Amino acid sequence: LAAPGGEIAVEDLRAGDEVLTLSGVRPVRWDACWGAHLGVPRSWQLEQPFDATFPFPSLEDTEWGFRLTRQGRPVRYEPEALCFHDHRYDGPADYRHRARTSGAATRYTARRHPRMLWPLILRPAAAAAASSLLALWPGQWRRDTLWDLDFRWNYLWGIVTRQRHARLHPGEGDK
Repeated sequence: LAAPGGEIAVEDLRAGDEVLTLSGVRPVRWDACWGAHLGVPRSWQLEQPFDATFPFPSLEDTEWGFRLTRQGRPVRYEPEALCFHDHRYDGPADYRHRARTSGAATRYTARRHPRMLWPLILRPAAAAAASSLLALWPGQWRRDTLWDLDFRWNYLWGIVTRQRHARLHPGEGDK
């Protein structure tokens, strides 16, 4: 995601530090910031900084996008932008841990911004319930359905249970 027109504060690891200019397209709502890097003009970052103290490695760009759009800053989805994440999942346990971490980040964010309760907690809870009911329909059991439900319910579990400030991967940074 990026600001329409204007400078984008990014670090391009292939070309060194540089300022990119992207042409404007239709602005999007803050909740289009899911799972993405959020690039903004440097002046925006100085006025409304990214929260580097965010306690969970999940939802921090979304929360920042919410704060920016609340100030009237337009954001847009840039499908040609490249971003890289290094998330290693060795199996279902890592996937579940990620979902619970996302749930804990959601609880933290909704407490901080009560207006986010519906899109971050209530709507996903309703979707998890509906998906679970639909999965009971004959012929609906597929591997991707099970993975989807597994993530949804572990996400909700992370919301309702106390999670310690988390690393993205258990054991990360341990000696």
